[in-house]
Amino acid sequence: MAFCRAIPLILFLLPLGCGESIQPKSGNESSAVVTGGEISGLVQPEHYPLLLNRLKKLAGDGALDCGMVGNFETPDGASNCALKAREGKRPFFVRYSVQGIDTEQVLGFAGAADGAVFSVWYFGEGYTTGVKLSQKERARNMKLTDDGRISIEECSKPVNFRKANDGRVTCFLRDP
Repeated sequence: MAFCRAIPLILFLLPLGCGESIQPKSGNESSAVVTGGEISGLVQPEHYPLLLNRLKKLAGDGALDCGMVGNFETPDGASNCALKAREGKRPFFVRYSVQGIDTEQVLGFAGAADGAVFSVWYFGEGYTTGVKLSQKERARNMKLTDDGRISIEECSKPVNFRKANDGRVTCFLRDP
């Protein structure tokens, strides 16, 4: 019976908190969430300078930036750009945002003028300090850089650079 009396009180008080703003109260405060465009929480390419710099270095001078594909975007344009650049023996790089459970992740590919292609992962939180690569990872020549935030793996040769089922590019036998 007490529960039944509480319901009207809850229904009366519920709308009172809905008018509050979640914006910072002064212009000097910043939000903990990086926002981009009109969708709150969408991270933009410039927020990954470590990855961007690493991809540019791997691809080399004059590399074509095929773009960054967000979580809810279709990757076809960026993937086609990378495939065309590779076909034309032009250095390139491309990035794909990947939905992680509790951290930001971005998958990138860089192609160099000499034909080498690299798969590069950005892991926002960084890999655990002191992590040791498994024998399988060492055999694949995977490297950790930038304080464990980036892993780099060179695609095996001959490079099988293609579009995967999800529309992103890959150089691995299995789709990501």
